[in-house]
Amino acid sequence: MKAKFRPVRLIVQALSFASINALLFRALSLEIGPFPVPLPILANPGKPSIFPGALETTEALLSKAEAPLAALAMAFILGALLGRAFCGWVCPFGFLQDVLRFLSKAKRKIAPRDHSFLSKLKYLILLSLLSLSASLALSYGFGWGGAYRAALGPLASGPFSAISPVGAGPREILRGIFAAASEGRLGEWATSLPRTTLISLALLTIAVYGGLKVSRLWCRYLCPTGALMALFGRVSFLGIGRRPARCDRCASCEAACPMQVPILSLPWQRFNHPECIACLECSDACPNGAIGMRFS
Repeated sequence: MKAKFRPVRLIVQALSFASINALLFRALSLEIGPFPVPLPILANPGKPSIFPGALETTEALLSKAEAPLAALAMAFILGALLGRAFCGWVCPFGFLQDVLRFLSKAKRKIAPRDHSFLSKLKYLILLSLLSLSASLALSYGFGWGGAYRAALGPLASGPFSAISPVGAGPREILRGIFAAASEGRLGEWATSLPRTTLISLALLTIAVYGGLKVSRLWCRYLCPTGALMALFGRVSFLGIGRRPARCDRCASCEAACPMQVPILSLPWQRFNHPECIACLECSDACPNGAIGMRFS
């Protein structure tokens, strides 16, 4: 069946990537500053994007003992309306994960039991990050917030922001590598990098290499922002459904799903699965036109 939604989604993703990272505005010679509207995306904490990330904003405010009401409200509203659609259509890092998926011919299928177990990992990561930030916020009320902040070091302003894979600064890292290599001190340069930068590079390597082997590996198992949206998306207005009269259970939809959602075992008329990013690859893959968006 001819793809109907993929070309549209790729255009939206590319425009979102260029806009959020200010590339589009620079090409048009427009000076656009960051908007104070946190979105559920993986944003670069080192060089602020046009829109800040909801999780990064939450961490930053908690580190100053301020309530992240706007960030959590945006995550709740968008999650309740659209589920994880921002992951599939807007997030710049999700777009890069899709590019890796299209470039790679190897699309490894994870065993259902392993997939179910690994899918819970991102929730543990989210809980750990928010617990650390919340503990710092609470520490100010007991009078030892300053000492605790000093002990946390670079993690104080945001544990995930400090080690985010999009904060590694690939351009700066490459410049450092070439400069150090030309001077014959590559080992010295590598050992001088902060630990947070090394962790960030390790996560970026895992996301890139893993994304070539497993479709959207970062989004499936490691992304804390995806976990946050999955919590709200369980009751989202937007869902996916199948038409019983057209579906012959050929499993083309499950084979095409980049998030390995068990579509055929879910309710017919409409479902809200926490791993569904509303990319509609399932709809494009269905030969009978039996699957599509549902609103309620």
